[in-house]
Amino acid sequence: MIGYPIGLLQELSEDVIEKYIAKVASVFENYYYDSLDDVPLIPFKDSILFATLMLTMKQKGLSEIGAEDYIVTKLQEPSMLKDYIDLRQYYPDVLPPLVHCKSEELFTYIVLAEPIILSKSEYNVGVSINRLLVELLRGQDKVYDWGFAQGQFLIQSLLQSRPRPQVAGIEVKKSNYFVTKIRMYLVGVQANLQEANLFFEKDANSEGAAAVICPPRKNPLTEIQYQGYYLKSSLAELFYTSSDKAMHTGEWPYILKALDSLQPGGKLLALTSLEAVSNKLSRAIRCKLLEEGLVESVILLSNRLIPGDKKAAILWIFSKNANRYVRMINAGEIRTKKGQSFYLSDENIKQIADLYRYGEKYTVNVTDDEFGIENIVRDVAVEDILAEPVYHRRHYHYEDEDFYPIVISSEEVRQCNLSPDRYTNRSATATTDTEELFQGPSYFLGDVCKIRRGADEKVDESDTADTGDLAKYITPKHLNNRTIDVLKMPSLTTVTVAGNRKPLKINTIIMSKSAPFKFGFIDDLKGRNVYCSGNTYKLTVDENEINPVYLFMYLTSDAAKEQLIRISETMNPLSRTKTISITDLGELQIPIVPRDEQEVLAKEFLKMVAEEEKIQRQLDTILEGKKTLIQNAMAKAEQENK
Repeated sequence: MIGYPIGLLQELSEDVIEKYIAKVASVFENYYYDSLDDVPLIPFKDSILFATLMLTMKQKGLSEIGAEDYIVTKLQEPSMLKDYIDLRQYYPDVLPPLVHCKSEELFTYIVLAEPIILSKSEYNVGVSINRLLVELLRGQDKVYDWGFAQGQFLIQSLLQSRPRPQVAGIEVKKSNYFVTKIRMYLVGVQANLQEANLFFEKDANSEGAAAVICPPRKNPLTEIQYQGYYLKSSLAELFYTSSDKAMHTGEWPYILKALDSLQPGGKLLALTSLEAVSNKLSRAIRCKLLEEGLVESVILLSNRLIPGDKKAAILWIFSKNANRYVRMINAGEIRTKKGQSFYLSDENIKQIADLYRYGEKYTVNVTDDEFGIENIVRDVAVEDILAEPVYHRRHYHYEDEDFYPIVISSEEVRQCNLSPDRYTNRSATATTDTEELFQGPSYFLGDVCKIRRGADEKVDESDTADTGDLAKYITPKHLNNRTIDVLKMPSLTTVTVAGNRKPLKINTIIMSKSAPFKFGFIDDLKGRNVYCSGNTYKLTVDENEINPVYLFMYLTSDAAKEQLIRISETMNPLSRTKTISITDLGELQIPIVPRDEQEVLAKEFLKMVAEEEKIQRQLDTILEGKKTLIQNAMAKAEQENK
């Protein structure tokens, strides 16, 4: 055997662990592409293979080839030999620098290192959240991870729990499976690890162990659509009877699969997006979960805790205890800052765990500023949630001219909104930073839309008669925080677009790059190709994340203007011209309201816009009349003086 008992890692301080990992990681940092995404030339799995190879050579006194054979034989993974052959061919210069790393350093890196790339991470929820999951499952003799990634939760379960539980899990990605199997072997633990698609594997977690799942947010799941084959629970019918494709591509199919194996007395912890507790798409799922008594607790976690994700998150605790109350916990302000990032300290983890265990009896301070937040935990009766005022959802048709709504149908829908801040103290919500401009969870602009610079190529603007087929061109002078009538924009007699820039799409927001920041919204292209100038940004909205009209409403508000000015002044303190970069613009905070409310606000806003435009046309007619009256009067006076 190679490696050390896992107790070695328990003896090391956090500083020493960071130092050991950094030393080994520095060897691989020389093999990075210098790009916007900072994509590594050496994937994380290959760095683990290299470190394991060097550790084996050191501890067993073997040659490189001998160490490869030893690892493949012990792990009983013949296909891993090909990986080592490829590594030797593609990266011949990596192994020698690892000679200078001690065995303890290599071991620590292999077992505890996080994926090097943190942005847009699908698998790494961070050490502190994994430790929170472990703490919430303390006392369980078996734990299971649905999609164990690189085994972070399983390793933390072995490190933090007394006595150590039996660990198991399933993972679809072979590279992650290899990394986790190596880690378990090095710490001398027999773990039941499966490399399989959890939807194909009918016997996954057959023993009903306490489990965790951190489902990907946007993975397509076409296989979930085959009725009765992958999901056994009654909740599955909600998917099979739905024609909405989005129902099959989000987080809930994973969670329902994990719920299939939930046993009485067991628990399932699921980490999801904020949308899972409030959006209209999963409303029926939430209601069904409540009716079946499966929801034990819902915990709002602060934003910026998950590497590569600026949003807040929701932690669900499910159990088959016929739960008639749901423990709502608003832990949005429980976190600790370290440098420019945030994490859950040991004290933070204990605070959240105690809130879950003791509920409203927990009364000690829960923030670092020594001021306790009252009412951040509350037990809410399921019947009260289900008995909330029914939302009468009306379907509208708008007349083109006056935009007066005509109700064409109506349906009654229960909301089943499980947002913890809805039932607890609203002042204690997921924070953004110490200078946030509003209370409550937020989107970041860069997370809900693609921000791109306009086309700054050479164009000929023409104000001549429009033949009906010319492209249109938008510049900052055409932005006035209103919807844009593209037919009133200047025409382009010629367009030379470098890089084949594509014309704008409907529901695109245009903004000026410099102060005063102005916006425009394209709700109708009128059949034209439309471009915007290089001193503007075009915001292509992800309509699955946010209603584009609601986003435009906020961007034209005083709160957004205050943020933009603050950001631009911070970035350009000595410049008279205040501009904002795409990166900084992506940090703009957008207050979250439920999607249903966004839709209602957007419709009301468009109605007001239509009325405003009608009034503006009347004003334009009056102004034109005044101008004509004055011109006629002057002409008459001039004629009489002759």
